[in-house]
Amino acid sequence: MANGSINKSGFLYLSASLNDVYDLAVRMGRLDQLGDFQGIKALYEFYTELSRDIGEPIEVDIVGWCSSWSHYRSIREAIDDLGISESDLEDGSIVVLELDDNAGYLVSTEF
Repeated sequence: MANGSINKSGFLYLSASLNDVYDLAVRMGRLDQLGDFQGIKALYEFYTELSRDIGEPIEVDIVGWCSSWSHYRSIREAIDDLGISESDLEDGSIVVLELDDNAGYLVSTEF
């Protein structure tokens, strides 16, 4: 450190597996908001890919994810709830993750 200064803004990162992220969501009582295991899996894959694309680690922030993403059983339900049109889904300003096993969709307007 230059001039004996201490960097007080450091961060520690751990690598997290899908099971780690799922267990964290369970302990925080946030599974329903994020579409249970299928939603956690979709978010894990989404943020892992985004991390690779930007070349930076991404924080696992379950509460933040609950603020940014909503789970819907159908796209129609998301359209009605968010007051958007089907064309809004095509312009890239709304991110939709289709969950495996017909478990619904995670929708974010934060991107």
